[in-house]
Amino acid sequence: MRGKIKSAFARRPYPGDENIVFQRIDCGGHESAETEDFFRGKDWRSLVLTPENHANGAAPGLNAYMTPEATAYFLPAFLLLALDLSGDADNPELEAMVDSLCFMLTRPSPTSLADQYEIVRDMPEVPDEIKEWLKNPSPEAKATEKALVERFDHLVAILTEAERTAVAGTLLLLADVYRERKVPDEFNDAQRALASTWAHFL
Repeated sequence: MRGKIKSAFARRPYPGDENIVFQRIDCGGHESAETEDFFRGKDWRSLVLTPENHANGAAPGLNAYMTPEATAYFLPAFLLLALDLSGDADNPELEAMVDSLCFMLTRPSPTSLADQYEIVRDMPEVPDEIKEWLKNPSPEAKATEKALVERFDHLVAILTEAERTAVAGTLLLLADVYRERKVPDEFNDAQRALASTWAHFL
């Protein structure tokens, strides 16, 4: 699998220094600035990634501030690191990193706000203002919901067939690791990512 990932992404072009994040926001600790500063000018093959650095914020993971082109370019570095999960029985930092990666590789629901409302509508512990925000989201919230789906679909569209297959194969292996750890399929983040999009490319 490692060889397939490296081969598939070998010709993936660097997105350009100005195409790492959608908009750089310069204020203390803002993730868009930290993401751009960390990834700008780097080759995915030489990224220094460790689960510990990801956990303590020293190395940001793939996130919603990144453009699809930047996500596509740096994705193989994270796929390779995620494969370490199969041989590591107890590494909470690595598990958290893999969970985050699987989340980023799961297609957002185009009705995520309504879906969340249906989950919390009868929960007395959830404040009424949150329920109202989910039930009647602002135009800005609806636009963000739509944009997240469009960005994900764009990411999938710009990947080559070999790259999509490498992503799908990695998720398939990770899904098996979750099952070996007795994680039910409804909580199997890799399986959810597969089901959302990537199983089609296996």
